Amino acid sequence: MPLWLDPSLEFIIDRFDGVRFTMLDKTKRVVCRVSLEALQDRAARDRTDQTDLGGVFETYRSRIESIASKRYDKGELCPLIRSGDF
Repeated sequence: MPLWLDPSLEFIIDRFDGVRFTMLDKTKRVVCRVSLEALQDRAARDRTDQTDLGGVFETYRSRIESIASKRYDKGELCPLIRSGDF
């Protein structure tokens, strides 16, 4: 079952680990993560500020959430989005 946007829209930036965010499987919260490397690589390709992790996350949030949902559907209970994923 696909994951859905968590209406709280909360995400946590970790300067060493990337961004953690939650999505919903019905009413169950699922913790997802996009790696620091993935965000920095995406920013480098876009020639934007690699230190603005929140900005990169927000710009690509819908794409990141889609990838997390697909990984969850394939059995990854805490989806991790890596650089090669987007």
